[in-house]
Amino acid sequence: MIATIPLGPRAYAGGHGFRPALVIAGLVLHEATSAAMGLVYVPLARHPVLGRRPMVTAVGYALASWAAYQYGIMPWLAPVMDRHVSPVGLAIAHVVFGLALGGYTVQVTASRPAASGAGRVNENV
Repeated sequence: MIATIPLGPRAYAGGHGFRPALVIAGLVLHEATSAAMGLVYVPLARHPVLGRRPMVTAVGYALASWAAYQYGIMPWLAPVMDRHVSPVGLAIAHVVFGLALGGYTVQVTASRPAASGAGRVNENV
């Protein structure tokens, strides 16, 4: 159904058979949107306060993006999805995305060496 965003209601198969090109268009759009959401999250992950709790921040961000999409964007941009997709299911999917985003942030942060001052020039010498 996400392919209805760029292609309009005619993209919704609605019993008219499987259309591989529409599935591919929907997958590409979905992945591009997810990547963009991840990029928008980066400043939050680097924030001195919000970055301390990446799982909470990521899930909160995902739920905020769900609410914006569900109640602000989807009704006018994707009316077919608005009529056929459960708000609860979409919220759960966004929470799963937030957990994955937060988990990735935790892994990346844990793999970085601690800022111990090594390699820094001592200005007092």
